[in-house]
Amino acid sequence: MALTFITLPEELLPTGEIATKVLNERGFKVKIEESTLEYPSTPTICAKRGVSTHFIFVVDRFDRPELESWISFCRSCDEDVRIALYTPKLENLGMRCLKFCQKWGIGIYTLEGDDFKMMVNEIDLAFQGELPDRKSLGTPTQRLLGSAYDEYSRGNWREGFGKAVEVLEEQSRKYLRKEAKGGMCKYQAGKKVKILAASEVNKMSLGAIKDVVCGITPQNSLNANLCSALRKLNPTRIAKVHNPNSTATEKNLRKRVGRDMWLIVNMVKQLVAT
Repeated sequence: MALTFITLPEELLPTGEIATKVLNERGFKVKIEESTLEYPSTPTICAKRGVSTHFIFVVDRFDRPELESWISFCRSCDEDVRIALYTPKLENLGMRCLKFCQKWGIGIYTLEGDDFKMMVNEIDLAFQGELPDRKSLGTPTQRLLGSAYDEYSRGNWREGFGKAVEVLEEQSRKYLRKEAKGGMCKYQAGKKVKILAASEVNKMSLGAIKDVVCGITPQNSLNANLCSALRKLNPTRIAKVHNPNSTATEKNLRKRVGRDMWLIVNMVKQLVAT
């Protein structure tokens, strides 16, 4: 059945039809020219998958004022919203459009046969979290968190958070292995006091690491800081791993990840310094 586009000029109809087909094949729920009162204008396609909503414009020219309005709208939202331009030819948009989209994280896709090639990846425009300046971290921390920072800077903040948690988890294990040397590291486990063995540490989950760190006796300032950090992070990390598509998980992540990333960075810096 042929699609009916009202807002597209005739020469862009084939591009719009192929875009709709491709998005459906990629698992998106697609609505054509969905218009609501709060939208700055009518997007060609509204495509939803998981927790993300993509506003797609099939275009053959650069309309900066319209894109600026949509950026402002998306930055006012509290959910994962993204903008992408689908075009039959990249040269129609021009270099100014390419640079603008790269700066703001607006996707650009060009038609190639019956598919599209991504030229610029779209990012979640509603997420505004920023990280500590890489230059302030010191070389060891820069190397450990470089991959997490790269994901974050590309707009993949969930993936960046996941990688950062993995770094903190491994650095926490490294710290516990060091503490366990000599067999003198004691920790409270329920009503019992146990001696930590280095061989136990590699098998521990983040939650188990938290329990040991928080139970170490006597507590020094680093133990106390790491205990506090892991207590704050573990529930968010569990929800992200086990219920990634839950609405509650998404809302909690968006609320917490910015501050949690600062917590992770500062805690890794402390661990590296020991």
